[in-house]
Amino acid sequence: MTTFKYQGIMPKYVYQEIELPFESKTRTFCGDFQNETRKLFLKFDALNGEQLEKFDSEKLTYTADKIFHYAKREVFQVLCDYLAWAFVFDDYLETLDEEAAEEAIETAMKIGNGELVLNGNVEFYPLYAVFSDIWSRMAQVSPLEWQQRFMKSIYKWLAFAKIFGFHNRAGETQSVAQFSAFRWFDIGTDFMLDLIEFSSQKFLPASVREDSVLKYLQHTLGNIIYTTNDIFSFEKELNLGLLSNSVIVYAKEYEIPEQEALDKAFNFLRGQIKSYVALQKQMHQFIDCDNDVVQSYIHGMNYIIRGNYDLCRKSVRYYGGIEATSKRRRSITIPVISF
Repeated sequence: MTTFKYQGIMPKYVYQEIELPFESKTRTFCGDFQNETRKLFLKFDALNGEQLEKFDSEKLTYTADKIFHYAKREVFQVLCDYLAWAFVFDDYLETLDEEAAEEAIETAMKIGNGELVLNGNVEFYPLYAVFSDIWSRMAQVSPLEWQQRFMKSIYKWLAFAKIFGFHNRAGETQSVAQFSAFRWFDIGTDFMLDLIEFSSQKFLPASVREDSVLKYLQHTLGNIIYTTNDIFSFEKELNLGLLSNSVIVYAKEYEIPEQEALDKAFNFLRGQIKSYVALQKQMHQFIDCDNDVVQSYIHGMNYIIRGNYDLCRKSVRYYGGIEATSKRRRSITIPVISF
């Protein structure tokens, strides 16, 4: 049996290893994309002090490296910029009360829908200026129909992020039923799926996008994304007193120990991966999977699953952050769970 081993003292929580059928990939071209994204934020004075230190340590462009490594070189930088902005803006949204969060979302949407042009207006919060710059570049290399879809996806993400922020500030734990319904959107599944098309510059026709089997595959992918994220951000969010995490939600509602809740999340993740793989094997019966555009999209979905797993495991924003902080001096052997 393959094993996963930590060195050192016994840990508080035991993490299972999940085998994925999709290999890790890296981009084939060079470039200091993190530094270029950093320059963009500094240009609009959108980061300072602790924010800048956090930005540098988290290396948010790593997301594009792991998930969208296949992106065309000409769109990779703006892809890095957007994903970094999404993380930073999400953090910003969590600091706002409900009314201020609603106003922030409305402003971002007005920029994306062309209803608000900043033109260097310093009265606006710097993160809006960053988004305006990013969106103008994204719009240059994408069809209008995709842009409209993407903005709707952003709105869904921000709207549900606002709800999660409200529960965190109120110290309220959501029910499992509500959490599992809302988390899919809060994690940004919609816009991540849209970015597959943008990254490859291959845009799906409506007939494919509307296929119900593909939609269910997308739904399963979203469950995999958020469960992976929740598993590997669990300890960090627990330490911060945040409650919008499926492991914490399981523990509270079912009144079970946190380790048991963590195991439950792993079991759910494993089941969703099995469903995803099984369903993908049947896709050819319903859509033309030999079509280059469709094939590119399906591969992109697989890369999201693999890249998100690698990101959550290694990034200092999630599990890697706890590992770097505590050194995770562990002396245990964990079986690799296959499916």
